[in-house]
Amino acid sequence: MGNSIQSKAAPRTKEFRTDISLLFIFWPLAALVFALKHFRSNWSKNVVWLFTIFFGYTFVIISSDYDASRYKDALIFMANSPFSFSTIFTDYLSEDSGVLDIAQRLVTFIVSRFTDDYRVLFAVFGFFMGYFLSRIIWFVIERTTGKISLFSGVFLVSFSLVVGIWDMGGIRWNIAAIIFFYGAIIFLVDGNIKGLWITTATIFVHWSFPLALVVLFIYSIIRNQTTFFFILFVVSFFVGEINLDNVRLIFQT
Repeated sequence: MGNSIQSKAAPRTKEFRTDISLLFIFWPLAALVFALKHFRSNWSKNVVWLFTIFFGYTFVIISSDYDASRYKDALIFMANSPFSFSTIFTDYLSEDSGVLDIAQRLVTFIVSRFTDDYRVLFAVFGFFMGYFLSRIIWFVIERTTGKISLFSGVFLVSFSLVVGIWDMGGIRWNIAAIIFFYGAIIFLVDGNIKGLWITTATIFVHWSFPLALVVLFIYSIIRNQTTFFFILFVVSFFVGEINLDNVRLIFQT
């Protein structure tokens, strides 16, 4: 990157506008564009956060084949049945239930106590997704000074699109990935031990992330051992051929 990531955040500009919230209420997309234009302002990342919440609320489920449709059905079921906290944890701890992730079910249950409108549920999903995504992007921005180079700009845009806010159909893995990366980056760059606790939390969001935690743990010990990670890269081609259904059965036993 033309502007290297520094260990300490660069000073940010003072707030450019105080009525950005009013603009967001009447025209969220314009507020988002305005925030991206003034990305050095203190409020800019929060506008991205708010826009993700708004996007979640307006998310449209176009097919029953998507995971999003199952989240919607689960919300309606929980809202109209004698579901309880104990049921959620019993299913999670049971070997025969097939339930491997608890966070999404827990959030769905809490929302079901107030409404069966799936838009509210996806707004909550957007709350978590937008928070961590915006913090990751501004973690990089706040460690740059001056004008961001073309290469850095392309990097930031590309990085921002790896896990897009529009892909809420598979929200469990997406949110887990964003949380994991946020925890990993503040641990590896700033040495903040809180990052390890954040990455550990992803095991409750998606069942596949214990493997990512192992990789992070190994890296935190051996750091930049190019040969080792090249071997790991080669091995990953063979791992990609593993039947994930069999892996799921291992976690259930």
